[in-house]
Amino acid sequence: MLDPKPHTDVFDMTEKHFLLNLEPPAYTRLRTLVNRALVSRHVKQLRPRIVKLVNEMIDRFEREDSVDLLKAFAALTPAIIIAEMISLPAESSSQLPAWSNRMVAIYMFGVSHETKLDAN
Repeated sequence: MLDPKPHTDVFDMTEKHFLLNLEPPAYTRLRTLVNRALVSRHVKQLRPRIVKLVNEMIDRFEREDSVDLLKAFAALTPAIIIAEMISLPAESSSQLPAWSNRMVAIYMFGVSHETKLDAN
């Protein structure tokens, strides 16, 4: 890995420990932990919570004139579940898709300096 650049130092340090950038044995150790959380029996245990969450979200749509399903449902549902799985505060879950999109933008071709700052 290259030395961190001043304008992306935080991103670069995060990237240094990103699962897909690691080699064994660090990759294997972290992948084993991730796999344990995502085995089918654990995912099945999430089903009641997901059903409850989805029903609550849909019930709130009745009060709205219109709803952006991608933003208010498709992106938010997994974000809430992921936030709960990794013990993030509930109020942070709505920010996960935006944070993720901002970080992924740095990988685009011809990315601007401003986008790099934003990802950082």
